[in-house]
Amino acid sequence: MENIFSNYGIEIVVGMIVSVLVFIFLRVIYFGCIKKESEN
Repeated sequence: MENIFSNYGIEIVVGMIVSVLVFIFLRVIYFGCIKKESEN
């Protein structure tokens, strides 16, 4: 039971890290496009 709980906790942590990385990645692309459009 303890092993299953630890694995589930690791999955939650990995999911949170992946979601944060994707959010930051999308923000960088979003602001990058805005800067390119503003320059043009």
